[in-house]
Amino acid sequence: MEWSPDDENVLCVASADDTVTLWDMSLEEDAEAEAAMGVGGGGGGGGSGEPAQLLFVHAGQNNVKEAKFHPQLPGVIFSTAEDGFNVWKPDVHTVT
Repeated sequence: MEWSPDDENVLCVASADDTVTLWDMSLEEDAEAEAAMGVGGGGGGGGSGEPAQLLFVHAGQNNVKEAKFHPQLPGVIFSTAEDGFNVWKPDVHTVT
């Protein structure tokens, strides 16, 4: 796990399920707004059951070991795994 150097609310997590996830811990589920829009399921994925805080899921690597934010390029993430490393920048747009 690593907190973003650019946003104190954003967390990157490398997981044993071979994913790297990006989380915004400042977001909260808005059950009233979802009910008004006819969306349900309790999550940020538009009713998919995902938590509101989940921003992005990066998959496709085998045996992910680590994920780190680039210290000088905002939003760029490095992830290392058994089959190599990825350098990527998630296309994440949060609604304010």
